[in-house]
Amino acid sequence: MTEFSKKLKNYSRFIASENQHNAPSPNRILEVVRGIQYHQVALHRKQSAKGLTTLTPEQKDLFDTVNLPKPSKIAL
Repeated sequence: MTEFSKKLKNYSRFIASENQHNAPSPNRILEVVRGIQYHQVALHRKQSAKGLTTLTPEQKDLFDTVNLPKPSKIAL
């Protein structure tokens, strides 16, 4: 189980135990996080380009909510 999966499971328990009506559901968290992608392409003349999707404010908030570091190209 990944660290993210563990945190999400703990978060699910927190929502249930604390009756958090405004908290995003685990399914919503996964839906938003799926939009984060790492791209790597090879261009002509052996040049390459790579990068991480720019995080939206909602994605940043969700990482703070589940208490995980935001993804970065250094962490990949």
